[in-house]
Amino acid sequence: MWQTDALVGSGRRGQMGLLPPWQIKDLFPSSRILSLAGLSVCLLAWIAQHNYLLFHTLVELFSVGVGLLVGVIALYSYPFSRNHYLAFLGCAYPWIAGIDLLHTLAYSGMNIFPNSGGNLATQLWICARYLEALVLLVAPVFISTRLMLERVHTGLGISALGLVGLVFLGLFPNAFIEGQGLTAFKIGSEYIIILLLIGATFHLYRQSAAIDPNIYKLMTASLVFTMGAELLFTFYVSVYGISNLFGHLFKLVSFVLIFFGIVHTGLREPFRIVQRQSSTYDAIPDEIMVVDRNGVVYQINQAVRQRLSTSYWDALGDDLHGRFHTHAVDREQCPVCSAIREGNQLDGVEMYYPETDEWREISLTTIFLPEQLQGIIHVSRDITRQKKAEMQLAKLNRALYTITGSNHSLAHASNESELLDDICHIIVERGGYRIAWVALNMPEDQEERMASIAIAGSTQEADLHRFTTAVIEDRNPMNPVNRVIRSLTKVVINDIAVELASSRWPDLASRYGLASLMVYPLIDHHNDPLGILMIGSEQPDSFIGEELHVLQELADDLSFGLCALRAHSAREQAERQAQDWYEKYGHAMRQTITTLASTLEKRDPYTAGHQQRVADLASAIARQMGLDEFAVEGVYMGGAVHDVGKMYVPSEILNRPGRLSEQEFSIVKSHPTVGFDIIKDVEFPWPVAEMVYQHHERLDGSGYPQGLHGEAISQGARILAVADVVEAIASHRPYRPGLGIDAALDEVTKRAGTWYDPQVVKHCVSLFRDADYRIQ
Repeated sequence: MWQTDALVGSGRRGQMGLLPPWQIKDLFPSSRILSLAGLSVCLLAWIAQHNYLLFHTLVELFSVGVGLLVGVIALYSYPFSRNHYLAFLGCAYPWIAGIDLLHTLAYSGMNIFPNSGGNLATQLWICARYLEALVLLVAPVFISTRLMLERVHTGLGISALGLVGLVFLGLFPNAFIEGQGLTAFKIGSEYIIILLLIGATFHLYRQSAAIDPNIYKLMTASLVFTMGAELLFTFYVSVYGISNLFGHLFKLVSFVLIFFGIVHTGLREPFRIVQRQSSTYDAIPDEIMVVDRNGVVYQINQAVRQRLSTSYWDALGDDLHGRFHTHAVDREQCPVCSAIREGNQLDGVEMYYPETDEWREISLTTIFLPEQLQGIIHVSRDITRQKKAEMQLAKLNRALYTITGSNHSLAHASNESELLDDICHIIVERGGYRIAWVALNMPEDQEERMASIAIAGSTQEADLHRFTTAVIEDRNPMNPVNRVIRSLTKVVINDIAVELASSRWPDLASRYGLASLMVYPLIDHHNDPLGILMIGSEQPDSFIGEELHVLQELADDLSFGLCALRAHSAREQAERQAQDWYEKYGHAMRQTITTLASTLEKRDPYTAGHQQRVADLASAIARQMGLDEFAVEGVYMGGAVHDVGKMYVPSEILNRPGRLSEQEFSIVKSHPTVGFDIIKDVEFPWPVAEMVYQHHERLDGSGYPQGLHGEAISQGARILAVADVVEAIASHRPYRPGLGIDAALDEVTKRAGTWYDPQVVKHCVSLFRDADYRIQ
């Protein structure tokens, strides 16, 4: 995890193997600098013995230079380090250095200011020390408080200039009298300054857990040397005295210690960490930023720079929310910014950016060293493609749930009203759509063109009916329902407010909470319109991609279901009518058929009972096959008159033993046609005439009189064909004895699939073998 000593609140004292505070090498960059500093002090002490004015000038100018460097380095490294404590010192020390520069120029012997003497230099010294002590006392406040840089700089400047103004206007108390030495004011001020420095030391100690340990050591040492210097300055009588000399050396050391703290924290340590960590961050494809508790950015990686097309430095110091979060959410409402303010971690918060139509997943990780919050790592990942895929999948699942429930309803519905009502509720309740509506075409003799049959929606029922009435009564060509009725093709409106802006639909949609809709035509298998299905959503762009195809399938299934229900209803009605007819005329019909069969058999006593036996066997086979009793009765009727056409075949041909001539056989083969002509005009509730006409047809087309194949032969005729052959082979004839039921079953089994329907043969054999059926 990225960590920097430059962060306020570092709290790493005792961490990372730091040496004890008395080991001075921890406080300085290198031994070379220590050696150089020692030689410099020795040199300055030697100069002081020979030319104190030169010594003073060099020491003060060096201190002034250090003060200015402290300001430059602290302020220019602030955008990176965001160290408010050091930045405050950076604002103050250039002003302190400025007063010290005036003190140097006013020093006794410089002869730059007229009649200056020792008092002016001492007054300026006291001003600089008061300002420095107050700055050091207040500075620890900014360890945990954000710095208003411009205001602080301005305030310190006004304070410094005000003190200098008091001195040069003669309003500042005397601090030194020639021949007498320091005044009581000067000595008292030094002790006050020492007390302020003691307070600054205690204040810094109270904040020590929240500051970099190296800074703490350096600043504590600087405060100690500063207090030592002030104490020495209470002793001297001459501005060239020994206590003055050591006081200036102590002051120089205190400035140098602060300088090293600024260099270490503001330059060396941050840039060392940047060098080590930047390549790691830049290798990560996610956008990574490090921010403080106030949401100020102080580090970004390559991914951020590429997305923003900005340089590294341009982004530093930016406000996180204003630059990197959506403007659609206020800072106070932003969950990420709230977590940053509270110092909490976040794991995968999804945020939508309407400005760029992006989705981003944001995570926050806090940096604590060891107990103080250092900063927060803000990781942002572009999940737009993933999120849109999830949304599309959710839409598709919604459509699939809808069609699954609808198919169940289609399979179990018993009438149109129940089916359409179930479908509409499934679309709204399971699919999550705003509204679902089915309207069906009215017959041409009706005044209204359409009728609302079923509707469901997430609004009041009365509002739904007002909506359907408004749609039906709207004859505008822009009306999506009118367009569907006119073209018999679906109409999809994914943004009603835009696509139907010139019609009344935006107002209508707003009133009923609709943003998008689609209207499908319901069409029967003849491509004739049945009505329309409308589905509306409260979200725009709800009907795109695979969801649209699935809902198209739903509309097609609904059309099929309506046609199936109507066909089933028509069939049930026809069956009821036929049943009513049979119940009314069936007994008389059976008696008529029986009489007709008996009349035929009187002409042919040898085949007496043949039609009756075929009728009994055929109806038994039909029942064995699972046909309903009404259909079984129809097969019986067909069997009872299947040979009625033999009425026109001479009896000598019918009863002649031996092989018939070709001409005679052609006369016999005419009996299905003759029988059809006799029966066709009788209004049976079953296709009796068709069974009579086809009972000698064969599956392979070798039968007569039409040579029909396979399914072209009616089911009743296929049953009669098997029953007729089995009865004829098993029963006695004038020209031969009966061959028995086994021979008859062997014959039809051998011909199953070529001449005879294999299913009919199978049930016929089962009837005799398993049900122990006997021909009477």
